[in-house]
Amino acid sequence: MTDELRSINDSSAGHSSPQSANEGTNQTKKEASDLSGVEALRVPAPTTRNVLGGSLQPCCLSPMTGFYRTGSCETGSLDRGSHTVCAQVTEAFLAFTKAQGNDLSAPAPWADFPGLKPGDRWCLCASRWQEALVAGVAPPVDLQATHAAALNTIALEDLQRHALPISPEPSAPELSAPELSAPDSEALPE
Repeated sequence: MTDELRSINDSSAGHSSPQSANEGTNQTKKEASDLSGVEALRVPAPTTRNVLGGSLQPCCLSPMTGFYRTGSCETGSLDRGSHTVCAQVTEAFLAFTKAQGNDLSAPAPWADFPGLKPGDRWCLCASRWQEALVAGVAPPVDLQATHAAALNTIALEDLQRHALPISPEPSAPELSAPELSAPDSEALPE
């Protein structure tokens, strides 16, 4: 299940009376006061879909990517840049985005950002990927890890033309039967 940031003051969670709405809000505020930062705002969200209609797969855990730093290209109301495209960055793309004023190769520790090198996977803003496409430097994308919201900005056909090979679903290893051999006659009790 994925997480999405929502306001802790949201009292529209289906409460039946003003009194129970206030109790729910007060409880949420109390729970939030026990946590710090972003974790206080996380609540479960419905399963998130990728551009192919399946469940959104992780993009990258090292470096930890995503607007919410979950490893997935999840999005929500706080993600104004729509960091929904899971791309494997290239040297050409990194040079392009640096020329646009966003140096993704430079670390920014204050934003929990390590800086990227060619080959790293990262959740890119859909509009920046689209700009790179027009400029002829769009990096390859992982369709299974690209959020369906990217389709609000980018045509599926463009993403498909730049798709990395699709990973097969993990399968269970084949089990073989243990080899049976005739008992050693010397090892048998008499």
